[in-house]
Amino acid sequence: MNGIVCEFNPFHNGHEYLLSKAKENGKKNICVMSGNFVQRGEIAIMEKHRRAEMALKNGADVVISLPIGWSMSGAENFAYGSISLLKGTGIVDNLVFGSENNNKQLIEESAQVIFENKFSKEIGIYLSQGYTYADARQRVFNEQYPQLKDFIRQPNNILGVQYLVAAKSLGFNIDFTPISRMGANHDSAETTDKYSSASNIRNMIQENKEVGFFVPHSVKEIIKDTDCADFSLIEKAIMFKLRSLSIEDIMNLPDISEGIENRIFESIKTSASFDELLTNIKTKRYTMARIRRIIMSAAFSVDNSYLKKEPPYIHIIGYRKESESLVSEIARNSDRPVIMSGKDTEKLSSFGKKVFGTECIATDLYSLAFTPPRPCSKEYTQPIIKI
Repeated sequence: MNGIVCEFNPFHNGHEYLLSKAKENGKKNICVMSGNFVQRGEIAIMEKHRRAEMALKNGADVVISLPIGWSMSGAENFAYGSISLLKGTGIVDNLVFGSENNNKQLIEESAQVIFENKFSKEIGIYLSQGYTYADARQRVFNEQYPQLKDFIRQPNNILGVQYLVAAKSLGFNIDFTPISRMGANHDSAETTDKYSSASNIRNMIQENKEVGFFVPHSVKEIIKDTDCADFSLIEKAIMFKLRSLSIEDIMNLPDISEGIENRIFESIKTSASFDELLTNIKTKRYTMARIRRIIMSAAFSVDNSYLKKEPPYIHIIGYRKESESLVSEIARNSDRPVIMSGKDTEKLSSFGKKVFGTECIATDLYSLAFTPPRPCSKEYTQPIIKI
């Protein structure tokens, strides 16, 4: 089976192309998808079950939810959690991902270099000079691996490489199929033919602009009938939570290093808004996306116990009825509990219950990001999507 890591925030024509190309090998698509908060530390524009519905109507066969401790994490941990879940199904044997350059040799070579971690000393030198980790690694590649330096500049290439690094770390011997990205570049405001970046489509939706040209017809109908989440409606709740944290709480957050916890702690006390908080914390060493992830992790009590650990369960949130046998196969072959409803969580380990509890907190807060607010406890009550 094909395994695909995704966010579908929202689903668009480029995603439809990817899923369609993936199925040319005759295999079905099992997608691991970010939940209601995504990898850049931002709120998803639409609830995860609606995004799963978009995918299932356009090429996905099963959608598995990536818990927030991994979905709202840096590229390394995001990839590690996602690939762990695909491995955990016991039936995925091919990884499919979009890439700016679908050269398998360059992808494999880059992954091996990063996996072997031969340049940690050199990266450390650049980090000590104030560079971000991504910039430090790029400089090392420029110097030591010139044949790869341009390849790892591109965001989808980087993620694809990170997926393979995660597979190597997990001992997951999997084939992979990179597919050339169609249309607009990642985060670009430009459009190419019928393709646009997800970020541009999100902006268009929020500005009440027509997006039907850039998304499949079924997705256009879902967007038309679905409210968008509004981060401003939960901002005060997040600021309240942050103001209740101790310095020890902040020290235990993921991705904390080199005294940034003190800057965060002091900025929380003096900042009147979320944007002001991010601005006050920002340094040359920390990207804005990294800071957002740290702050949002604090809001949901996602501590560093999630780092480099595998998600302790497989939460299936949707599937195509014609592919229902895949769900049974996953249940038989999985190396961890498979849950599809709240009652299934009774069989989880203590860490599993902690992870699911955090997911419930995140979903309950997400339910307040609408007008009017939605009921809580949706992790227990939301029915699985069947298409």
